[in-house]
Amino acid sequence: MREIEDDASGPYGDALVARLRAAGCVAAEEEAQVLRGAARDEAELEEWTARRCAGEFLEQVVGHVDLAGEQLVVAPGVFVPRQRTALLMREALREARTRPRPVVLEMYAGVAPVAAHLARRLPSAHVHAAELDERALDCARRNLPEEATLHHGDGWVALPPHPPRFDVIAAVPPYVPDDQLRLMPREAREHKPLTALLGGEDGLDHVRRMLDGAAAHLTADGVMLLEMHRDQAMAALDLVAALPATERPSADVIEGDDGATALLRLRRVPARATAPAPDLLLLRRVRDQIDREHHVPLDVEALAAGVHLSAGHLSRRFREEYGEPPYSYLMTRRVERAMTLLRTADRSVTRICMDVGFSSLRTFSTRFKELVGVSPSAYREHGAEVLDTMPPCIARKVTRPVRNREAPRAEGSSRGVHDHDIARTDHPLQLPPAHRPRGLPRLLPGRPRLRRPRRDLRGARGRRRRDRAGAGRPGLRHPRLRGAGPCGEHGPHPAGPVLIRHRTATFAPHRSGQGSMSTDDHTSGTFSDAEKEAMRARAEELRAEKAQGKGAKKRESDRAKLEELIAGLPEADRRDATRVHEIVSLVAPQLDARTWYGMPAWALDGDVLCFFTPASKFEERYSSIRFNAVAQLDEGSMWAASFAVTEVGDAAADRIALLVRRAVEGGTAAG
Repeated sequence: MREIEDDASGPYGDALVARLRAAGCVAAEEEAQVLRGAARDEAELEEWTARRCAGEFLEQVVGHVDLAGEQLVVAPGVFVPRQRTALLMREALREARTRPRPVVLEMYAGVAPVAAHLARRLPSAHVHAAELDERALDCARRNLPEEATLHHGDGWVALPPHPPRFDVIAAVPPYVPDDQLRLMPREAREHKPLTALLGGEDGLDHVRRMLDGAAAHLTADGVMLLEMHRDQAMAALDLVAALPATERPSADVIEGDDGATALLRLRRVPARATAPAPDLLLLRRVRDQIDREHHVPLDVEALAAGVHLSAGHLSRRFREEYGEPPYSYLMTRRVERAMTLLRTADRSVTRICMDVGFSSLRTFSTRFKELVGVSPSAYREHGAEVLDTMPPCIARKVTRPVRNREAPRAEGSSRGVHDHDIARTDHPLQLPPAHRPRGLPRLLPGRPRLRRPRRDLRGARGRRRRDRAGAGRPGLRHPRLRGAGPCGEHGPHPAGPVLIRHRTATFAPHRSGQGSMSTDDHTSGTFSDAEKEAMRARAEELRAEKAQGKGAKKRESDRAKLEELIAGLPEADRRDATRVHEIVSLVAPQLDARTWYGMPAWALDGDVLCFFTPASKFEERYSSIRFNAVAQLDEGSMWAASFAVTEVGDAAADRIALLVRRAVEGGTAAG
């Protein structure tokens, strides 16, 4: 598009700006720049200017709107998404990213800004959009990828008879009270569809409809996000509280920076009785996330939201279980990583400071010295000492970290974490027996020399190995550190004695009687039964996540092979196979598409649930859809497991959807 030459003949130095100002456009200069940049010639510029001066929205005139990094197609007469909806787009993306293959629905979609945002930034998502206005639905079709699913209708009625359950549902339901329509600008009343604006007497009629269908359309841990005015948020929370107890989700409100927008967030949470030691399991998830993302700023609110807890409850329980709040734990992890880099990497102290997540060198040095006992530079010079004649098994015990939770309770002490007197020593062997690492000989000949330990026990596997190696063993290093300790632990400092600060930690039993560490615990070993159960559950989660990551590429490859197989079928078979594939993907997105003996098939947990036999494969006059035994379509003493198909029309599509849904439920129950 060529740039239209400016005309500086108007009273403001620009005739176009003058016309826009006269029409009541507040940002006339910016709008004139947009019009000139988008118009292809003078005639189109004149036409667009006349439309804008008549009150039509600028976005409707130029045919697009820029929102949260997306350029969305809009048309005259459709609802133009406003910049405030960026909050909804951001929160929906954040929720969807917590799931490997999310199924997302945008209700009251309009031109589908949220669905388009998620589809482009999260290719693994199955995106749906529902809208009543056909003009807006045409725009949404242009904004969304081809694999997205569009539904025409009003509210839940737009969905097919047997829709899938959704992980994330986002919506901007009409929420303007009827009596406030007269207060809206003229251009909004004349150039926006009233069905996209009015929400009844209090503006919450459509919100009530969304709440009524939430339990039936969300997954067990699904989330619904509804945009509304800030003044309506408390009334919306009252509507949630009035729902039946069996259908009532947890609810909170997210307020926008503009002071007028709010999001009502509804979250279905599985019953806690179905999960062992729920708090301990959730805390382990949080701790694992902090370990992985120690280099990024800590957002306790986000961590708490990820495990469906409040920030205050998370911080309190985290401190009870691990002896320190999340922020202190994060600082410890950063210092541990810095210790490893100081021993092994050829980087400057400043570079290491930035790499581990600190933004201030002074803060880094202060924290490091507080936890380790020496400065980063001194640690790099003298911190990697292991006795030359020390057997590897003894070296592992000496360098094994001692956590707050593992340190024994000081006799007669009632405090959780406290400082003992500072002891002066030249060598760990000179410590009193109570503080000498178990298994270390009283005297080891030979002068220690600098060398890297033979085995660096880092990561989740190393932590488990260390936990098994000898929990409860007192040590010299700071009890919160898991890396190598100060130089005084492995030998005398060349410059003389080293001051080593000793700490011990004690933990009283919790009110619940679970997850506590104390001398009164009657459970075997270091961990209580509840903690062990939480550790087992978390290990199963991690194994499942790992297996899911490995299988993602294979699933995509199998799906591509199936689509390639369908594309090579004769015209009639290709049409029916494509329709069946669309139905199965819509109704049961959890099924894995694959080929099976040269036929399109769909599997549940590795077992083929159903498959499509083209008529051309066996030269028959009809195709067929067949279900294997895992589907369990049992009805009395005789039932059908194979269905002949000559054309997949609407009636056949509904029946296929019903059969697939029953098959998935039967296969899940069998599993």
